[in-house]
Amino acid sequence: MYETDLYVVDFEGLIDLKTKIKDIKFLAIYLKTDIETRIKRMKSRGDDYQKIRERLSNDTIMFDLAKYSYLIDYSIYNNSNQTDEIVDTIDKIIVVERKRL
Repeated sequence: MYETDLYVVDFEGLIDLKTKIKDIKFLAIYLKTDIETRIKRMKSRGDDYQKIRERLSNDTIMFDLAKYSYLIDYSIYNNSNQTDEIVDTIDKIIVVERKRL
C-alpha cells in the first residue's frame, strides 16, 4: 500500500493546500463528469429540481477549468458508475508518480 493521503477538495481548497503546505507534493486529479450524468446521479439520490439547479450553478463557478486548469495534474472522466475503474485509474497514476520521486 502507499503512504498517501487522499483529499476531496474544490479548487480553492487545492490552492490552500498547495500554498500553505510546502513540504508535501500534492498531485491534483480532477474527476470530470458531464452534466447529464451529474443530473442523473442527483435525481437518483432524491435531489429536487431546485437543489439540482443550485448545485449545477455553483459547480459552474467552483469548478471553472479555464480559471484553474494550471492546478490539475491529471483529469479522469467519471461518466460511468464504475467506481472500480476510477479507483484503478487513480491507483495507476499514483504508481507512475511514485516512480518519479
